[in-house]
Amino acid sequence: MSGICGIVRVDGARVDEAALARMTDALAFRGPDAREAWSREGAGLGHTLLRTTDEALREHQPLSFGGDVWITADARIDARPGLIAKLRDAGRDVAADAPDVDLILHAYHAWGEACMTHLLGDFAFAIWDARAGRLFCARDHFGIKPFFYARAGEALVFSNTLDCVRMHPGVAADLNELAVADFLLFGENLEPDTTVFAAVMRLPAGHCLAWSRAGLQVRAYWTLDRNLPIVERSPREQVARFRALFELAVSDRLRTGRIGIEMTGGMDSTSVAVTARQLLARSGRAFGMSAHTSHFEHVVPDREGEFAALVAREAGFPITLHACDAYPLFGRFDDPHTHQPEPYHEPLYAHRRDVCLTLPAQGRVFFTGWEGDAMLNESPKPYFRRLLREGRWPLLLSRMAAYAVSQRRWFPLAWRDRLLGRKGRSAGPAPEFPRWIAEPLAQRLDLRARWDAHHAKPRGTHPLRPYAYAMYDYLQRASNHFDHYDAAITRQPVEYRHPMMDVRLVEFCLSLPPAPWCVRKRILRLAMKGLLPEAVRRRPKTPQGTRYIEVLLERDRAAWEKGIEASPALQRFVDLRGLGLNCPQAEPMLVWRDLRVLSLDFWLRSLKESPGEQ
Repeated sequence: MSGICGIVRVDGARVDEAALARMTDALAFRGPDAREAWSREGAGLGHTLLRTTDEALREHQPLSFGGDVWITADARIDARPGLIAKLRDAGRDVAADAPDVDLILHAYHAWGEACMTHLLGDFAFAIWDARAGRLFCARDHFGIKPFFYARAGEALVFSNTLDCVRMHPGVAADLNELAVADFLLFGENLEPDTTVFAAVMRLPAGHCLAWSRAGLQVRAYWTLDRNLPIVERSPREQVARFRALFELAVSDRLRTGRIGIEMTGGMDSTSVAVTARQLLARSGRAFGMSAHTSHFEHVVPDREGEFAALVAREAGFPITLHACDAYPLFGRFDDPHTHQPEPYHEPLYAHRRDVCLTLPAQGRVFFTGWEGDAMLNESPKPYFRRLLREGRWPLLLSRMAAYAVSQRRWFPLAWRDRLLGRKGRSAGPAPEFPRWIAEPLAQRLDLRARWDAHHAKPRGTHPLRPYAYAMYDYLQRASNHFDHYDAAITRQPVEYRHPMMDVRLVEFCLSLPPAPWCVRKRILRLAMKGLLPEAVRRRPKTPQGTRYIEVLLERDRAAWEKGIEASPALQRFVDLRGLGLNCPQAEPMLVWRDLRVLSLDFWLRSLKESPGEQ
């Protein structure tokens, strides 16, 4: 997770080299291996290097091939052999072991801004093209890597770290009221291109920007195709193709001899772990691999640690179990070292911080299982309804039979209830607008209408994969979703990688017939046969639900009931008279939501005019 930053002036004047140096130095926590800043009339780029791939041993940034076009990048490029072949066909002299940043710059030289149609992976980069007087920046398809920018007079300031952008003296510190209100109401900023600071923008996932004398242009270079056709193949071929793409997604993210796994006891992260273990062993090279799992030992019944340990033991890699039980809600939130770039609602953050402190000793690269549920946990009902409408009886019957075999029942529950004359559960009324939102703020921003629109029945749901596309739409909209894996949050020089957020794998899974393949992760369970322990491979999905929230809220009631201060900064957003946290009859999930007020209060207290002072 290297650090990148830069300043570009459209008037051609020299950039503030002292400001660029301070910004680059502030990114040292991201990249301990090298630090360098480059500047010329009109532009300056900074970079701190964290080597996380074999090819990065030869990496040097900021990079230029001829002195006219320069790049600073935080990037891991996938599908390298195919990209290198295309670059060579385009006349570029590319070595097979070229660092990823070299491939991006070669692609820009070969295809200009159309290079985005050739790049896969996780990346945030900026290219200064002195020939055209133009800055070109881009962020990866799903927004794994962050990218922030701000106008500062005649300059554009950018970085993959929000606080770094704020260090520039020309970037104002005013808060974005709507982003703060969104955090309080929904737990996230609903605007993909803004941050909690009015002057600092976020480049949305799958977008690129250009900055020149012609102005600032931001456009989408990719969106997930909502019209992917359903492809019928034989069962053996479907599983084989899935397995091949899954291995490819993991393999492209390896390219290092030592990895860690953030592992639960469920299917997704354990499948990633055993696949990575198999690929590393198959490579014949020396490697190191370990896992860590967070779980409850006593607060609630929790078998995550047990199942994760079983996988690690059978696969032959060590695992560390981190118990959450002893951590109080909002523990150490007043510690200045826990300050986050934006408001962050994780009342057990002290536990996460302690886990993060152990990561560098395990390695620099960590894998997760995000987001297997989006791809592979769909209801078969929309698919069955389409086959029924189209009169495709043989296929409908065969799919229903496959569903019956895999799920041990003939019909999805809602269909069975209809056949038996039972009424399904209603969705219930929309939740009530929080009474503690400051009324002047609510009126100024028309927050009640925003609340109602957010909770209205969604329109334009996908006819076959409504849950999957809703999840991916959310990830595109909430483009800060993966920030909590970023070094700006963990404060450690480690990089998280998410094989299930691979564009090739996602598009394949969205082309699968939902039944039987995407019902309770049927295709993943078949692909992992012989790799995962049967107790895990056959384990039903067992979410914790809200029980642990109820227990923690009651256990730590004295710690949070009196923790909110009526400071002027908080009163701008919240009327504490409407906050009923101490009501014994309060619904636990509503209390958990309302505690975002306390998270915001802690964040406002930690906020300083300049992040450089922190």
